[in-house]
Amino acid sequence: LVELNAKAFLQGKGQIDLLFVLPLKNMNDEFFIKGSLGEMSIGLLNPITEGTSYITMPTGVIQRIDFDFIANKYNSEGRLSADYSGLSIVVLKELHISEQKRRKHHMIATFLANNMIKKKNQPKSLLYREGYIEVEREEVTGFWEYLWQNLYAGMTHSLIHTEKKKKRKVKLYKKKRDLIQMYN
Repeated sequence: LVELNAKAFLQGKGQIDLLFVLPLKNMNDEFFIKGSLGEMSIGLLNPITEGTSYITMPTGVIQRIDFDFIANKYNSEGRLSADYSGLSIVVLKELHISEQKRRKHHMIATFLANNMIKKKNQPKSLLYREGYIEVEREEVTGFWEYLWQNLYAGMTHSLIHTEKKKKRKVKLYKKKRDLIQMYN
């Protein structure tokens, strides 16, 4: 069993702590990642979200994000717990080569998106929601992109109202994770 601890700052502000657990005798290249992100402005994530999902977040504060997932070369499963407040998003139009570097806002999509998302998600709230992580990995996906896809999946589920099946999947994942940790 190999354990690797890493500590860094996301966009120079939010402290991110990561624990990678890599079992040595493993046929499916399975690994476990656990991490947290400390307090920071949500807007600091815009360079990432604008390029990958055509959204920008002009307001909001992340108090803390905790996540863990089990992954292998085929897929991953996990959970993400996000404590944030004051969130608003702007949906961007696709940028064409002939246009300037500044993207235009998609007004109708922005209006709809801001009415669908949770503006705040705080652990002591009755409406607090954990995000479920479930990602199918493409063979050409590199490690850091795979890590981002998992975080994105968990954040999306915690932001947007989704089916109740995902809430049950979070509970089932936690039981599975606890069993795996017991035997390692």
